[in-house]
Amino acid sequence: MHLSDLERRNSDALAQRIKALGGAASSYWGPADVVVDQVIQAINPYGLHLAFLDPFGLGQLPFSVIERLLKVQRMDMIIHVSLSDLQRNLDDYSRVGDRTLDNFAPGWRNAINIRQSIAPLRAALIDYWLDAIRSLGSHPATGIPLVVGEKNQRLYWLVFLSSNPLGHRLWNDVQNLTGQGSLF
Repeated sequence: MHLSDLERRNSDALAQRIKALGGAASSYWGPADVVVDQVIQAINPYGLHLAFLDPFGLGQLPFSVIERLLKVQRMDMIIHVSLSDLQRNLDDYSRVGDRTLDNFAPGWRNAINIRQSIAPLRAALIDYWLDAIRSLGSHPATGIPLVVGEKNQRLYWLVFLSSNPLGHRLWNDVQNLTGQGSLF
């Protein structure tokens, strides 16, 4: 396992827990767009890979990380996309000068009309992001579960990417076991 966090102590603590359970873990720390290259250099280029990207918010998930990981052969991904961050901060993120969404979904300002109500704007942004991923040759699963909290608050989506049909079949078999909602 290759584990990364912005804070060294978090990444090291998780690696120590994995090792205590008998697993093998390497620890990295720093911004995702820096650490991704270190991880790519460390993994077996002939292996099967699953990257779980779990950013705190949209600002910690530059699209360049996804682009670089998808250049690795046999790389599937599960990406946590924070709906709560998008709901709370879309007005701020869509202001001229804020780079959060420019990093998350490069080119979105030229493709999406920001003069629409918040729900269609949010949907258009996610559709644009998914299309950008498709343009890289990977295929987001059609089933994108929405994870909700104890009080039914909408928290995040789990987006599965794979270029292999078997990956999609496995994802479809195991997703939504808890009866959560879905993006589509």
